[in-house]
Amino acid sequence: HKGKTFLTIGRMSPEKNQARMINAFAQIHRESPDSRLIIVGDGPLETSLKTLVSSLGLADSVVFTGQIPNPFPLYAAADCFVLSSDYEGQPMVILESLVVGVPIVSTRFASITDALSSKEGLIVDRDTDALAHGMKAVLTDDVPQASFDWRAYNQAAINEFRLAIGAR
Repeated sequence: HKGKTFLTIGRMSPEKNQARMINAFAQIHRESPDSRLIIVGDGPLETSLKTLVSSLGLADSVVFTGQIPNPFPLYAAADCFVLSSDYEGQPMVILESLVVGVPIVSTRFASITDALSSKEGLIVDRDTDALAHGMKAVLTDDVPQASFDWRAYNQAAINEFRLAIGAR
């Protein structure tokens, strides 16, 4: 497969805004017709997202996998993980992407910089054109990618938790 593979994982619900990603991917697909988008998960917007994909003529390039028990082989096979959320709590999919070492493009929301720095991925505004611009950077391998020390991250999280509960 010579085109780029974009991956997203998450519940198909309004705050995840996968419709924005599908519309951005449509721009990428015009420039790179061999590219594809893999969408993992399910949820209340699944039918409308599949309808959007069909209406954009992308049915052969967008794959809906449903829920899968182990998404890590998909992370490893992807050229980019994309998150199009309007808001998130702790975006675990970003941390998982960092551990696997897949390039990341994410929209900007309140908690994103807690999980992703500008050295580790590309953070773009929450609109279709900005997300498409970020995804286009993948086509030319222009997404920043620093190595992620998950052990240090884990230890820092444990220390922060202990401090919060007054433990030593």
